[in-house]
Amino acid sequence: MLFRSSLNVLVTGVGSPAALGVIRSLRRVPDCRFHITGVDVNPNAIGAVWCDDFCVVPRPDEPAFPEIITKLCRAHSIDVILSLVTKELEVLAALQPTLACFGTHLALSTRESLRAANHKGALLHLLRQRGVEVPEFSTVKSASELQEAVNVLSHGGKPVCCKPIYGDGSRGFHIIATRPDEARRLFEEKPDSTYISKSELLRIAQEANRIPELIVMEYLPGDEYSVDALAKHGETIVAIPRLREQIVSGITTKGVIVNHRDVTAYVKHVVAALGLHGNVGVQVRRNAEGNVRILEVNPRLQGTTVHCTAAGVNLPWLGVKLALLESISEEELQVHYGTRMMRHWSEVFFADEGKPYTL
Repeated sequence: MLFRSSLNVLVTGVGSPAALGVIRSLRRVPDCRFHITGVDVNPNAIGAVWCDDFCVVPRPDEPAFPEIITKLCRAHSIDVILSLVTKELEVLAALQPTLACFGTHLALSTRESLRAANHKGALLHLLRQRGVEVPEFSTVKSASELQEAVNVLSHGGKPVCCKPIYGDGSRGFHIIATRPDEARRLFEEKPDSTYISKSELLRIAQEANRIPELIVMEYLPGDEYSVDALAKHGETIVAIPRLREQIVSGITTKGVIVNHRDVTAYVKHVVAALGLHGNVGVQVRRNAEGNVRILEVNPRLQGTTVHCTAAGVNLPWLGVKLALLESISEEELQVHYGTRMMRHWSEVFFADEGKPYTL
């Protein structure tokens, strides 16, 4: 396919934390002009202000979603879709043959790979079967199973954590401490502390009518990394570790690009084991012995991918090129390690009528 000087890109989930960074990354490409159509389920999605066009779409689990996306791609002559929404990935993967018929492309993993990556229990089972070292874990569906898993994994006073099988960011994540420092929690921490006592967790679970399927696993106390990667059918083209120095609501607010080769090697192993394709995020953390272990896989662009753009590797643009079967040069893969990032607050305003705006 010949290189084109202008492209029409559909970015989904433009109300997400990743949206601004992805759109800014595309706008920085010197040799290509982008017409960006943004979509979101929220009519006041903050990312609408940075798009050329904006449309409200149904939730991915609603029957109308595939048809609406297909119509949008036809109407706007979309060349590539960049998805920022985990829950829509399998739907888009199923739509790929239809979209390709009129020239819309995606660099996206297979439905089987997506299903394994998005289910945290299935992910750990599959990786372990394929030779990837994973944390100790158990999946539970009831209060009694939760109690048994916590008892087994916390043997010897080890801290464990739990999280819903399906969940984005830090939603539902808790560290289960057998004897938490309750005075420090009460007087020094904010009310949204992730720590919870074993007794409190089990009491809440037993009093609930039902609990979501959870994964209970050993807590990894070491450094946490979010690794942004580009993959081609299980082969890693580039993987860039970001050391997460400060995290707010699951999003990195302070971090640095690092050249930690054991992290990169581990992520390559994960990508190969799952056969991932396209833009991929892998979150890992070091255990008590300093070894790298998986936390989760996001088979899409992540919330802080823009940090890699600042470090010289424009992953949203490379994802577009991969979808269009364009070649990627070695120059485009050169990482400026040591690049630091700090986030700050900014605002978007919504008038009673008209498009949103900034000051």
